[in-house]
Amino acid sequence: MSEKKDFLSGLVKEDKPDSFKEEERIPVEKKKFPFKPWMIAIPIVLLVVVIFLVWFFFLRANISMPNFVGKAQSEVTTWVRQYGIETSGIAFVEEYSMEYDKDIITSQSIEAGSGVRNNVIVTFGLSLGPDPDEAIEVPDLKNMEKADIDAWVLENKLLNTRVITAYSNTVEENKVIEVDFQNCDEEEFTRGCRLEIRVSRGVAPAGTVTVEDFKNKDLATVESWANQNRITLDISEKYSSDVPVNQVISQSIEANRTMQQGETLTIVVSKGEGVTVPNFTSMTKSEIKTWTEDNAAVVTLREMYSKSDKYVLEQSVASGEQVGADDKLRLTINLGSYFYLEDEEAPALIGGSYFKFYDWCEDMREKGIDAYIDNYTERTTVYSKEYDAGEIVSVRCFASDGTELDCNTRLPLDVRFDIVVSAGRGVQYTMTECNTVFDLVDFLAKNSIPFNVEANTDFDRRAHLEDEDGHTIDLGDYIYSDQRYIVSDRGGRVPYDCVVDPGTDEPIDPTTTPTE
Repeated sequence: MSEKKDFLSGLVKEDKPDSFKEEERIPVEKKKFPFKPWMIAIPIVLLVVVIFLVWFFFLRANISMPNFVGKAQSEVTTWVRQYGIETSGIAFVEEYSMEYDKDIITSQSIEAGSGVRNNVIVTFGLSLGPDPDEAIEVPDLKNMEKADIDAWVLENKLLNTRVITAYSNTVEENKVIEVDFQNCDEEEFTRGCRLEIRVSRGVAPAGTVTVEDFKNKDLATVESWANQNRITLDISEKYSSDVPVNQVISQSIEANRTMQQGETLTIVVSKGEGVTVPNFTSMTKSEIKTWTEDNAAVVTLREMYSKSDKYVLEQSVASGEQVGADDKLRLTINLGSYFYLEDEEAPALIGGSYFKFYDWCEDMREKGIDAYIDNYTERTTVYSKEYDAGEIVSVRCFASDGTELDCNTRLPLDVRFDIVVSAGRGVQYTMTECNTVFDLVDFLAKNSIPFNVEANTDFDRRAHLEDEDGHTIDLGDYIYSDQRYIVSDRGGRVPYDCVVDPGTDEPIDPTTTPTE
């Protein structure tokens, strides 16, 4: 009887099934790629190129800072407009200066010759002229001669000091006759005080006339005196509430001074009581209308755009002066800090004349609108199928800082227009069967004609041109910058007879070999 084996005893080492046999582990080595220096160099070079391009086109300071010191403020304004400098970064700090006259640049925060961008922030010192409130020591003027007095006035830049000469029978030539401090005392004298110094011209020669006091005298009296003494009269008129009609308000040469026969005496004669002009710059539109109606004054209005919050920007007659019914009083009124093209009757844009729009911009600058044709795109002219030469093809509107605007809405006072103008109704297609695709691409690029090259096009084969609708462009047809064309080589190879012998201008037969 054979020996029976249980299940477990069958699992001895030598009798184990394949699934229970011990697995053999074989290590797998990963393939290592060799390190090469160029693998790091290429990304670094590309990064440097990108950084350079960004710097060159966007960050480079490519505007040279001029030297404005000693120049007028208007030259800064011209520079800002010429280079499109953002006005928000331009600041003027007013200061008194003995060296520079009023409205002259005294300093600048950026050194001349430095490179700046159009968003530069720069501060300019702007002269107010000498300080009128600066105290000035007064020398012993009565014992000085005219040359020394003139030098003292010039050295201290005295704003309201006059040195005049007059004949005198008692004071020798170049000596002081009188010193007149008119609105301040000698002890409190400042640069802005009114001072008149009268210096002797010596004894009056024959033919001189002593001027009388004509104030509040009739015009007829002055005319009679002038005729007797051979003096020329220059008469102007002015309204006055204090002096009656035809009586003298003032005279150019004071009483008891002398003048030569044949010289001119200017007198101002009263036109009677007029209307005192108010300060219109502090009045509203309704207040001005009421004043005009109540005083029967002739007021003409000149319109200007301005960022000021005042309704009246300027008035032709100063407040406190008097005017009559026949006088014209001109007020410059504020139209606001923005405008609409339609309100200013701008000429037609699309299809309109470029030159008419250019002239309109010049007219607007006289009304306070800083309007310029200042293109932000490279192309300013295109060949057009729809518009004749000189007509506007497209218009875009921008603020001076480059922000694009909707031309049909309200526009700021610093508006810029980007205008594309027609160069004419197309350029004539002159390609022949002898021209290759390369020749055609060169022709289109030189004439700024948009195009696409069809895939798999051989540039050495015969050129073929279609419009976007698939119509073939033939010799003599016109093509336009405002359309796009398709370039291909479906015309086949360039004929052999297109290649000529440069010595004979005869076609070269490609089947023959040229002899030496």
